[in-house]
Amino acid sequence: MHWSGPILHKPTRSRWARTLPVTVTLIVAACGGHGSGSTDEGAGQTAEGGAGTNAGGEAATGSHSGGGHARTGSAAGTEAIDTGGRTDGDRGGAGGNDTGGSGSAGRATGGSVTSGGSSVGGSVGAAGTDTGGGAGTLPLPNRCDPLPEPRANEPSRVVSSASALKAAVEGEAAEGETIFIADGTYLVEPMAVTVPHLTIRSESGHRENVTLDLAYTANDFDNGSIFNVWASGITVAHLTLTHAYNHAVHVTGTDAGDTTDTVLYDLHLLDNREQQVKLNADSSGQYGPRRGRLACSLVELTADGRDHVADFGGYTSCYTGGIDGHVAFDWVVEDNVFRGIYCEGREVDIAEHAVHFWSTSGENLVQSNVIIDCSRGVGLGMGDSTQADTVVRNNLLFASTGFAGFDTGIELEGVSNVTVVHNTMAGPMAIGINQRRETDTGQVANNILTGTSRAVMGSSGCDVSSNHTLADTAVFSSLDPDSPDFLRLAPSRSAAVVDAGLDLRAVCPEDIDGDARDTEPDVGADELVP
Repeated sequence: MHWSGPILHKPTRSRWARTLPVTVTLIVAACGGHGSGSTDEGAGQTAEGGAGTNAGGEAATGSHSGGGHARTGSAAGTEAIDTGGRTDGDRGGAGGNDTGGSGSAGRATGGSVTSGGSSVGGSVGAAGTDTGGGAGTLPLPNRCDPLPEPRANEPSRVVSSASALKAAVEGEAAEGETIFIADGTYLVEPMAVTVPHLTIRSESGHRENVTLDLAYTANDFDNGSIFNVWASGITVAHLTLTHAYNHAVHVTGTDAGDTTDTVLYDLHLLDNREQQVKLNADSSGQYGPRRGRLACSLVELTADGRDHVADFGGYTSCYTGGIDGHVAFDWVVEDNVFRGIYCEGREVDIAEHAVHFWSTSGENLVQSNVIIDCSRGVGLGMGDSTQADTVVRNNLLFASTGFAGFDTGIELEGVSNVTVVHNTMAGPMAIGINQRRETDTGQVANNILTGTSRAVMGSSGCDVSSNHTLADTAVFSSLDPDSPDFLRLAPSRSAAVVDAGLDLRAVCPEDIDGDARDTEPDVGADELVP
């Protein structure tokens, strides 16, 4: 059932982990994945997918999705107890706002103790505006609560310069510290996040208020990523990360072991030159990123960004994508919007996938994402790489009428025991679901494919059943991505798909809006509920 209120204020739900940090263990049934695009581009990915570099990415804690999240301002900060050094009072809460727009009222800085023995409480949060700001660039499918503030006894600091931020994340901060970044736009250098359990977030809790800009500057350190995460337990949130020469965030295993529990939350990843988020193994290929989460974020490429997309393989290709995972296990990618990831005027215009797990990855979950005008939607496996035990469910994939660069909605190549169920694909896609190998195994079921897209193409060992191909998009209430009814079923026009699916509640008990599915579920991401 589509939710009748504004998407930005939808209540929290789902049995899957929605709190931070996350530890996710997936036990999934078999299901199908998605296919690759052009041969040249696929070859490029295979070549690139070798052992990862030692560069990592950084993380920060996230706030809310869209343009703002309504919440009530807290009372004055807790009184600080000082023993002689500087101690922060508990920070005052952000002012609430009535409509949840991207209002500028932020959380107030807690009082600090500057002389021994005195105690100063944090200041009261500023009052929210009556109307808030705009609704944001796109409405996210919001199950995204604001991250909690640090407790009074937990270390934190506010930084207001690029140099102070770099010093903090590269060793000056204490383990477990929260680094708040004051509002502003910062021209940054690549940063190596090596202190475990850091939280890096905007002070205001609004991602549009803090921009970290790498200005497409290459660097000998890692060739140019903003955050290189080499420590476990890192959270990066409520920030805009833009113009990276390589990646906005690069998470890498190290020779000491896996890099675990990375949280990337409520970020705007904008116009970065290569993949917006990269997940790699260490140089030996033994240790990789595990138990991570990318959630409640807007990941997009604009016309300006397309002019800077990297080439690959000796020709003018479109070497960019959304999140790209090698040797990545137990990652959750949910409640994000991916938009405009494609190129124009190159020898190969087809970009990499919005979401791609391959190179011996597995046990990942891709759910409740909105993918709009991207060359390729979700990819599992490719070439000689493998991907196993991953679930892809309740995603909306859309190609607008004038968008000619779409290749594949969901792509499978070299997969085992994957589950691709209850996804909705609409618009002029070349291929809706592409299965590339007879040795692929899993389940591909209860998906809607509309417009000129072909249903399930190719042959594999997957169980393919109850997928519905429709001639047009009249089955939906709206094709407007800014509408809360976007690609939700229209009750008066959806008879062909209502109660037409298999009972897959064991692997997909709810729809994209958190409505429970019944024993005769509707096909696609949305379930109509009386």
